[in-house]
Order: sequence, then structure tokens, then C-alpha cells
Amino acid sequence: MLISDDLLIDLGSDITTSAAMYNIDLTKIKYILQTHEHSDHFDAGHLITRLKEYATENVGNISLFASKETIRTLDMWLRAEESRVDLFDSNWLNRLCMDIKYLRHGENVKIENYLVTPLEYLHDIRDNSLIFIINYNNVNIMYELIA
Repeated sequence: MLISDDLLIDLGSDITTSAAMYNIDLTKIKYILQTHEHSDHFDAGHLITRLKEYATENVGNISLFASKETIRTLDMWLRAEESRVDLFDSNWLNRLCMDIKYLRHGENVKIENYLVTPLEYLHDIRDNSLIFIINYNNVNIMYELIA
């Protein structure tokens, strides 16, 4: 789900197809809220191709927001694609042109023009799944996973 032009919820495997279908410029995305680590919601290849070794140029910085448990599992998925990647190493984050922000249930987070409230969700308790209430331009949006 894309909120405005720069906030994406979940970096799923269908993001490039959906973007092409709806004529969306993915280079405008600056923030990703990741609900959990299941492969239909996260495709590690999309982050790996941000590396210069894949001939990617002029990559803008993105911020990835998720629970610490989800980030641990995303790190595992990324290592399956590129064995040396480490989302807990600032050198790797620099190479990926990204930073990580940990979210916790009930803690409001200000992200530019957004106010995000993550809420725990029992979709996958191993990785501390989250859903989000997003306030943008005085409108509240609730993003909930449907199993």
C-alpha cells in the first residue's frame, strides 16, 4: 500500500508489477513501514538491488521502519540473497543507502508529515507483527493485515 508518494507499507514481491500497472514512480519512496517478514510482504531482492554491484546508480536514501524482531528476520532473508549483508552493521546500511528505525507497539513516531502509531498484531507473534494507524493531512488511515 502506498500512502502519498513517499510512504510504502510492505516491500512485497509484487511492488514493481503494481507500480508499472498504476504508473507509480518507486524512486519517490523514502519510507517503508514493514508489517512483518512473510515473503508475500517482503522481497529481499528489492533491497539487494540497491547495491552498486547491481549497477544501481543515484539511489536515494530510504528509511525502513519495523519491529526489531522483524528486522532480525529480514536480515536472515537478505543473507539468503547476499551472504555478507548485515542490517545491524552501519557500513552495510550505508551501502544499501538506508537506515533502520525500530518500532514498538503503541509508540507514536513522527515521519515527516506522518504520525504513525504501530500496534501489535497476532498475525505472526514470532516477529512481533505490526499494523499501523497513520495520520496524514489530518486524516487517519488504519492498515490491517487480512489473513
